[in-house]
Amino acid sequence: MDSRQASRLSWSLFGLAAMLLSCAALLRQVGAISDAAFSVAALELLVPPLAMGWVGALVAARRHDNPIGWLLLAVGVLSAVQAFASEYAIYGLASRPGAVPWPGAFAWISEPVAVSYISVVAAVIALFPTGRALSPRWAVVLWVLVAANLLFVVGSFELWPRRDLMIRINVAEPITLGYVLRVIGTGGVLACAATASLSMVVRFWRSHGDERAQIKWVAYAAAVAFVAVPGAFALNYLFRLPSYAVDLVAWLAVLGLPISVAVAVLKYRLYDIDRIISRTLSYALLTALLAVVYSASVLTLGVLFGDVANRPSWVVAAATLAVAGLFQPARHGIQRAVDRRFNRRRYDAAKMIAAFTGRLRDQLDLDTLDAELLAAIELTMQPTAASLWLQPRGATK
Repeated sequence: MDSRQASRLSWSLFGLAAMLLSCAALLRQVGAISDAAFSVAALELLVPPLAMGWVGALVAARRHDNPIGWLLLAVGVLSAVQAFASEYAIYGLASRPGAVPWPGAFAWISEPVAVSYISVVAAVIALFPTGRALSPRWAVVLWVLVAANLLFVVGSFELWPRRDLMIRINVAEPITLGYVLRVIGTGGVLACAATASLSMVVRFWRSHGDERAQIKWVAYAAAVAFVAVPGAFALNYLFRLPSYAVDLVAWLAVLGLPISVAVAVLKYRLYDIDRIISRTLSYALLTALLAVVYSASVLTLGVLFGDVANRPSWVVAAATLAVAGLFQPARHGIQRAVDRRFNRRRYDAAKMIAAFTGRLRDQLDLDTLDAELLAAIELTMQPTAASLWLQPRGATK
C-alpha cells in the first residue's frame, strides 16, 4: 500500500466513524425525554471518539508503515460502532419501541464491540511507539487479547435469543457456560491491558533518545488526565460546578492522550516535553504554595484581629499583597528546583551560559574565548559539529 492509498483508506474510515457517531448523537437527542437543544451528553458521545479517529487517520496517512495510527483509527471506528449500536438499541427498545427494525440485533452487537474497543487500546499501549512489541515474550499479550475476544464472542452467542432484553438493568443473569466464557474473556482483556501498561514502563526504563521522549509525551498526557478528571469531579462535588464545566475539563484531559500519541509518532518538537513537564510541575507547585500561604494568612490574621467568619477587608488585602510579593521569588525558586530534577539539560545549559557570561567580562584573550565559546555551545546545544570563524584584525569588509 502506497502513501496515497493509505491516506484515502484512513480518511474514508474516519468519515465512516464520524457518520456513525453523528447518527448515534441524533438518536440520543431524538430519544431523549426532554425537548432541549443539542445536549452536552450528545457532545460527550461525539468528541472523544472523533478525536481518537482523527488522530489515528492523521498518523496512518503520514506513517502508514507504523501500526499505531491504524490501531488508533480502529479505536475511533469501534467506539463509533459501539455508540451507534447502543443508541440504536435504546431507541428501538426503550425510547420508541418498534420504531426501527432489528434493535435487539444492535443491542447484541454492542457488547462484543465494546470489549474489542478495550482490546485495541491495550494493543496500542503494548506496541507504542515503535509498532512492535517489546520482545517476543511481551508479544504473547497480543495473542491472549485475540483469544480473550474469541471467548467473549463465543459466550455471547447464547445471548442472541434474549437480545431484546439486553438493555434492561437489574435483571439477574443465570450463570451458564456462555456467562463464564464472557467473564473469562473480559478478565483476560483487562489483564492484558494491565500487562501492556507494565510493558510500557519496562520499555521506558530500557529506552533512550527519541523513544524515551515519545513515551514521555504519552506518560505526561496520561498523568494530566489521571489528575484532571478526578479533580474535576471533586471540584464539582465541593463547589457544585456546572456539569458542562466538568465535562469540558474531562474532555480536554482525555483528548490529550491521542494528541500526545500523534506528536510522539510524528516526532514534531519531540524534546519540548521536558520543558512542558517542568513548567507544569512548577506552576502546579506554585499554585499550591500560594493557595496555602493565602489561606494561612487570612486565617491567622482573622484569628488575631477579628472574627474568622466576619474578618475585616484589610485582612484579605494583606493576604493578597503577601501572595503577590511571594509570587516571583517562589516561581524562580520552584522553577530552578524542578529544572534541576526534571529538565536537567536546561538547568545545566543555564549554569553554563551564566558562567561563560561571567568569564566574558574579564577574559581578553580571543583564543581562550574561542575555545570557551565552542565548549559552551557543545554542552548547551549539543550540535553534531561546531566551528567559529573570526575576521582577522585589520582585514577590510
